[in-house]
Amino acid sequence: MTQNGSGKTPPPGATAALVLNDGSVFWGHGVGAETDKVGEVCFNTSITGYQEILTDPSYAGQIITFTFPHIGNVGANLEDIETTTPAARGCVLRANITEPSNFRAVSHLDGWLKAHDLPGIAGIDTRRLTRRIRDLGAPHGVVCHRPDGVFDIDALMSEAAAWPGLEGMDLAKDVSCTQTYDWSETSWSLGEGYGTLDAPRYHVVAVDFGAKRNILRCLDHVVKGRLYLRGGFGIVHVDCRYADSRAIGRQVVLQPRLYLLGDLRAAFGQHQIHGHTADHVAQGAVGGVLQRVLR
Repeated sequence: MTQNGSGKTPPPGATAALVLNDGSVFWGHGVGAETDKVGEVCFNTSITGYQEILTDPSYAGQIITFTFPHIGNVGANLEDIETTTPAARGCVLRANITEPSNFRAVSHLDGWLKAHDLPGIAGIDTRRLTRRIRDLGAPHGVVCHRPDGVFDIDALMSEAAAWPGLEGMDLAKDVSCTQTYDWSETSWSLGEGYGTLDAPRYHVVAVDFGAKRNILRCLDHVVKGRLYLRGGFGIVHVDCRYADSRAIGRQVVLQPRLYLLGDLRAAFGQHQIHGHTADHVAQGAVGGVLQRVLR
């Protein structure tokens, strides 16, 4: 139904719009929450795991375009989540959400999106949008769901243009935990669900800047990101896989008595942080703190 362009008049039947800061407008059908959200428009090419993607803290501040067309076909459940409160701003889909067809489904994805106040747009040319992101970079955009089909495109364009972007944005304070907690959940298995770790071999502390649950299932104890750590732990895992490393670096100070096992690459993993590899991060604010500790 929908094509992008500069037209401000919605086509018949349009109940959602994706408005980019370059003036492009994508029209489609609204899904999820009846609201609008602004963020950085990115894309994800996975063919499974849309619920994990939408709850992955590394997508904080982003509107996720799914290139795979069949999103929602297995519904939603209470297990396939990476954090309790999604930090993504919304989603963009090729096709409308279908009825769930999976024995693990406990709800429709549309209802799940509404419950988490996440708006979405379906029925747009996601291949065209993905090529635009690939060639020109991730734009700022607003996804707007209006069941009555009434849109103030000028206001949405202004909102997209005025959004400051992720560069330098301190997202860690938004996705980190608010208190220290223990973690004993292990990996999932069919018919059993998630297990419980009864006799851990190591005592591991994770500095939570927005850790995925699938990472924590390998760990034992988690502390919130804004914290002074004062030693007594064997291994420290610093989970910060997104955003601006300079902003994350303001969140934590590791005292000299703290011992880290392994090098900086082991501490940060292989993830990219706002386009920077672990080696680049090692030269940044957080890496500088760790280097001082290791001396």
